Amino acid sequence: MKRNIVGLFISLILILTIPPTSGYVLIESSNLLNSLDGNTVFFYDYSPLYTENITGPSYGRPGINYTFCIKAFDPEEDNLFCIWFWGDGTNSGWLGPFPSGHNICASHAWHMEGIYTIKVKLKDEYGNEIEVSHNILIEGKPPYVKISRPKRAVYINNKAKIPFFVPVIFGDIQLWFWANDSESGLDYAELYIDNELKVTFDSIPKSWTWDEKVLFRHSIKIIAYDNAGNFATKQKIVWKFF
Repeated sequence: MKRNIVGLFISLILILTIPPTSGYVLIESSNLLNSLDGNTVFFYDYSPLYTENITGPSYGRPGINYTFCIKAFDPEEDNLFCIWFWGDGTNSGWLGPFPSGHNICASHAWHMEGIYTIKVKLKDEYGNEIEVSHNILIEGKPPYVKISRPKRAVYINNKAKIPFFVPVIFGDIQLWFWANDSESGLDYAELYIDNELKVTFDSIPKSWTWDEKVLFRHSIKIIAYDNAGNFATKQKIVWKFF
Protein backbone atom coordinates (compact mmCIF):
# COMPACT_ATOMS: atom_id res chain seq x y z
CA MET A 1 0.00 0.00 0.00
CA LYS A 2 2.78 2.42 0.94
CA ARG A 3 4.63 1.69 -2.31
CA ASN A 4 1.48 2.22 -4.37
CA ILE A 5 1.10 5.65 -2.79
CA VAL A 6 4.75 6.45 -3.47
CA GLY A 7 4.40 5.37 -7.10
CA LEU A 8 1.36 7.57 -7.65
CA PHE A 9 3.15 10.47 -5.94
CA ILE A 10 6.14 10.09 -8.30
CA SER A 11 3.79 9.95 -11.31
CA LEU A 12 2.13 13.17 -10.22
CA ILE A 13 5.49 14.94 -9.81
CA LEU A 14 6.56 13.89 -13.32
CA ILE A 15 3.32 15.09 -14.87
CA LEU A 16 3.60 18.48 -13.16
CA THR A 17 7.23 19.00 -14.09
CA ILE A 18 7.24 17.81 -17.74
CA PRO A 19 5.93 20.63 -19.99
CA PRO A 20 2.97 19.87 -22.26
CA THR A 21 3.83 18.76 -25.77
CA SER A 22 1.83 17.77 -28.79
CA GLY A 23 1.11 14.21 -27.79
CA TYR A 24 0.35 12.58 -24.47
CA VAL A 25 2.18 11.32 -21.47
CA LEU A 26 1.38 7.78 -20.48
CA ILE A 27 2.96 6.58 -17.29
CA GLU A 28 2.62 3.07 -16.00
CA SER A 29 3.48 2.90 -12.34
CA SER A 30 5.17 -0.50 -12.86
CA ASN A 31 7.88 1.30 -14.82
CA LEU A 32 8.48 3.65 -11.91
CA LEU A 33 8.33 1.22 -9.04
CA ASN A 34 8.90 -2.50 -9.56
CA SER A 35 6.75 -3.51 -6.63
CA LEU A 36 3.52 -2.19 -8.25
CA ASP A 37 1.21 -4.67 -9.92
CA GLY A 38 1.30 -2.84 -13.31
CA ASN A 39 -2.43 -2.16 -13.44
CA THR A 40 -2.30 1.49 -12.40
CA VAL A 41 -2.05 3.87 -15.41
CA PHE A 42 -1.92 7.63 -15.22
CA PHE A 43 -3.10 9.18 -18.52
CA TYR A 44 -2.62 12.85 -19.38
CA ASP A 45 -3.77 13.86 -22.90
CA TYR A 46 -2.24 16.95 -24.53
CA SER A 47 -3.17 15.91 -28.08
CA PRO A 48 -4.45 18.86 -30.14
CA LEU A 49 -7.73 18.49 -32.01
CA TYR A 50 -7.93 19.51 -35.64
CA THR A 51 -10.95 20.14 -37.86
CA GLU A 52 -12.10 20.81 -41.36
CA ASN A 53 -13.93 24.07 -42.07
CA ILE A 54 -17.61 24.44 -41.28
CA THR A 55 -19.70 23.50 -44.29
CA GLY A 56 -22.99 25.28 -44.89
CA PRO A 57 -24.51 28.29 -46.66
CA SER A 58 -23.05 31.78 -46.45
CA TYR A 59 -26.40 33.41 -47.30
CA GLY A 60 -29.94 32.78 -46.16
CA ARG A 61 -33.43 34.13 -45.59
CA PRO A 62 -35.15 34.90 -42.27
CA GLY A 63 -37.15 32.06 -40.75
CA ILE A 64 -35.55 29.29 -42.83
CA ASN A 65 -33.65 26.44 -41.17
CA TYR A 66 -30.11 25.97 -42.47
CA THR A 67 -27.84 23.04 -41.69
CA PHE A 68 -24.13 23.32 -40.89
CA CYS A 69 -21.64 20.50 -40.44
CA ILE A 70 -18.10 20.10 -39.22
CA LYS A 71 -15.75 17.14 -39.11
CA ALA A 72 -13.24 17.01 -36.25
CA PHE A 73 -10.44 14.61 -35.50
CA ASP A 74 -8.65 13.56 -32.34
CA PRO A 75 -5.22 11.92 -32.81
CA GLU A 76 -5.95 9.52 -29.96
CA GLU A 77 -9.44 8.68 -31.31
CA ASP A 78 -11.11 10.15 -28.22
CA ASN A 79 -14.83 10.83 -28.33
CA LEU A 80 -15.75 14.44 -29.06
CA PHE A 81 -18.37 16.88 -27.81
CA CYS A 82 -19.45 20.09 -29.48
CA ILE A 83 -21.57 23.20 -28.93
CA TRP A 84 -22.82 25.56 -31.66
CA PHE A 85 -23.11 29.30 -30.99
CA TRP A 86 -25.41 30.91 -33.56
CA GLY A 87 -24.44 34.55 -33.16
CA ASP A 88 -27.92 35.64 -32.09
CA GLY A 89 -27.51 34.88 -28.39
CA THR A 90 -28.59 31.24 -28.65
CA ASN A 91 -26.64 28.00 -28.75
CA SER A 92 -27.25 24.30 -29.23
CA GLY A 93 -26.05 23.17 -25.83
CA TRP A 94 -23.35 20.52 -25.62
CA LEU A 95 -23.92 17.66 -28.07
CA GLY A 96 -22.26 14.27 -28.14
CA PRO A 97 -20.32 12.14 -27.65
CA PHE A 98 -19.30 11.67 -31.30
CA PRO A 99 -16.51 9.44 -32.58
CA SER A 100 -13.43 11.12 -34.01
CA GLY A 101 -13.90 11.90 -37.71
CA HIS A 102 -17.69 11.96 -37.47
CA ASN A 103 -19.54 14.63 -39.48
CA ILE A 104 -21.33 16.66 -36.79
CA CYS A 105 -24.34 18.67 -38.05
CA ALA A 106 -26.83 21.08 -36.53
CA SER A 107 -29.57 23.35 -37.91
CA HIS A 108 -30.72 26.85 -37.04
CA ALA A 109 -33.04 29.60 -38.28
CA TRP A 110 -32.50 33.33 -37.82
CA HIS A 111 -35.50 35.65 -37.67
CA MET A 112 -33.79 39.01 -38.11
CA GLU A 113 -31.72 40.23 -41.04
CA GLY A 114 -28.01 40.74 -40.44
CA ILE A 115 -24.58 39.13 -40.56
CA TYR A 116 -24.13 36.38 -37.96
CA THR A 117 -20.92 34.66 -36.89
CA ILE A 118 -21.46 30.97 -36.21
CA LYS A 119 -18.96 29.44 -33.81
CA VAL A 120 -18.58 25.78 -32.97
CA LYS A 121 -16.47 24.65 -30.05
CA LEU A 122 -15.26 21.06 -29.87
CA LYS A 123 -13.59 19.24 -27.02
CA ASP A 124 -12.45 15.73 -26.29
CA GLU A 125 -12.94 13.66 -23.17
CA TYR A 126 -9.84 15.23 -21.56
CA GLY A 127 -10.85 18.87 -22.08
CA ASN A 128 -8.71 19.70 -25.13
CA GLU A 129 -10.68 22.28 -27.15
CA ILE A 130 -10.75 23.91 -30.57
CA GLU A 131 -13.08 26.58 -31.99
CA VAL A 132 -14.01 27.29 -35.62
CA SER A 133 -16.21 30.09 -37.04
CA HIS A 134 -18.27 30.79 -40.15
CA ASN A 135 -20.28 33.87 -41.24
CA ILE A 136 -23.77 33.92 -42.73
CA LEU A 137 -25.73 36.86 -44.14
CA ILE A 138 -29.47 36.69 -43.49
CA GLU A 139 -31.52 38.95 -45.76
CA GLY A 140 -35.04 38.93 -47.13
CA LYS A 141 -35.01 41.60 -49.82
CA PRO A 142 -35.70 40.31 -53.35
CA PRO A 143 -33.48 41.44 -56.22
CA TYR A 144 -34.48 44.18 -58.62
CA VAL A 145 -35.26 42.92 -62.13
CA LYS A 146 -36.28 44.68 -65.34
CA ILE A 147 -37.11 43.80 -68.94
CA SER A 148 -35.54 46.77 -70.69
CA ARG A 149 -36.31 45.66 -74.26
CA PRO A 150 -38.75 45.54 -75.99
CA LYS A 151 -40.27 48.87 -75.02
CA ARG A 152 -43.71 50.13 -76.04
CA ALA A 153 -43.07 50.40 -79.74
CA VAL A 154 -43.47 48.69 -83.08
CA TYR A 155 -40.34 46.67 -83.97
CA ILE A 156 -39.48 45.55 -87.49
CA ASN A 157 -36.44 43.32 -87.89
CA ASN A 158 -35.13 44.26 -84.42
CA LYS A 159 -35.51 48.03 -84.93
CA ALA A 160 -37.99 50.24 -83.07
CA LYS A 161 -39.94 52.18 -85.70
CA ILE A 162 -42.74 54.05 -83.93
CA PRO A 163 -44.02 54.29 -80.32
CA PHE A 164 -47.07 52.17 -79.53
CA PHE A 165 -49.10 51.37 -76.41
CA VAL A 166 -47.86 47.73 -76.37
CA PRO A 167 -44.77 46.10 -77.90
CA VAL A 168 -45.55 44.79 -81.38
CA ILE A 169 -42.78 42.75 -83.03
CA PHE A 170 -42.34 41.74 -86.66
CA GLY A 171 -39.54 39.24 -87.18
CA ASP A 172 -36.64 38.47 -84.86
CA ILE A 173 -35.86 40.71 -81.88
CA GLN A 174 -33.13 40.98 -79.29
CA LEU A 175 -34.52 41.00 -75.74
CA TRP A 176 -32.62 42.83 -72.98
CA PHE A 177 -32.77 42.12 -69.24
CA TRP A 178 -31.26 43.76 -66.20
CA ALA A 179 -31.18 42.73 -62.52
CA ASN A 180 -29.33 43.69 -59.37
CA ASP A 181 -29.09 42.66 -55.71
CA SER A 182 -27.11 44.88 -53.34
CA GLU A 183 -27.28 42.51 -50.34
CA SER A 184 -26.25 38.91 -51.06
CA GLY A 185 -25.61 39.41 -54.76
CA LEU A 186 -27.34 38.02 -57.82
CA ASP A 187 -27.11 34.26 -58.34
CA TYR A 188 -28.86 33.50 -61.63
CA ALA A 189 -31.89 34.41 -63.78
CA GLU A 190 -34.34 32.45 -65.93
CA LEU A 191 -36.10 33.58 -69.10
CA TYR A 192 -39.54 32.20 -69.96
CA ILE A 193 -41.60 32.66 -73.11
CA ASP A 194 -45.23 31.71 -72.48
CA ASN A 195 -44.11 30.01 -69.24
CA GLU A 196 -41.65 27.80 -71.09
CA LEU A 197 -38.06 28.08 -69.85
CA LYS A 198 -35.84 29.23 -72.70
CA VAL A 199 -32.48 30.02 -71.13
CA THR A 200 -30.76 30.42 -67.74
CA PHE A 201 -28.31 33.27 -67.21
CA ASP A 202 -25.55 33.12 -64.60
CA SER A 203 -25.08 36.90 -64.77
CA ILE A 204 -27.10 39.98 -65.67
CA PRO A 205 -27.44 42.18 -67.73
CA LYS A 206 -27.96 39.83 -70.63
CA SER A 207 -29.56 39.78 -74.05
CA TRP A 208 -31.27 36.96 -75.95
CA THR A 209 -32.45 36.79 -79.53
CA TRP A 210 -36.04 35.65 -79.92
CA ASP A 211 -36.17 34.16 -83.42
CA GLU A 212 -39.16 31.83 -83.14
CA LYS A 213 -41.81 32.12 -85.84
CA VAL A 214 -44.91 32.70 -83.74
CA LEU A 215 -48.12 34.70 -83.99
CA PHE A 216 -50.22 36.96 -81.80
CA ARG A 217 -50.06 37.46 -78.02
CA HIS A 218 -47.17 36.15 -75.89
CA SER A 219 -45.64 36.68 -72.48
CA ILE A 220 -41.98 37.37 -71.71
CA LYS A 221 -41.01 36.63 -68.12
CA ILE A 222 -37.70 36.91 -66.29
CA ILE A 223 -37.13 35.52 -62.77
CA ALA A 224 -33.99 36.61 -60.92
CA TYR A 225 -32.65 34.82 -57.82
CA ASP A 226 -30.15 36.15 -55.30
CA ASN A 227 -27.63 34.12 -53.29
CA ALA A 228 -29.92 34.07 -50.26
CA GLY A 229 -32.72 32.40 -52.18
CA ASN A 230 -34.93 35.48 -52.62
CA PHE A 231 -36.38 36.01 -56.09
CA ALA A 232 -38.25 38.59 -58.14
CA THR A 233 -40.33 38.27 -61.29
CA LYS A 234 -40.99 40.71 -64.13
CA GLN A 235 -43.37 39.97 -66.98
CA LYS A 236 -44.25 41.79 -70.19
CA ILE A 237 -47.02 41.04 -72.71
CA VAL A 238 -46.09 41.48 -76.37
CA TRP A 239 -47.54 40.82 -79.80
CA LYS A 240 -45.29 39.01 -82.27
CA PHE A 241 -45.73 38.18 -85.91
CA PHE A 242 -43.24 35.87 -87.63
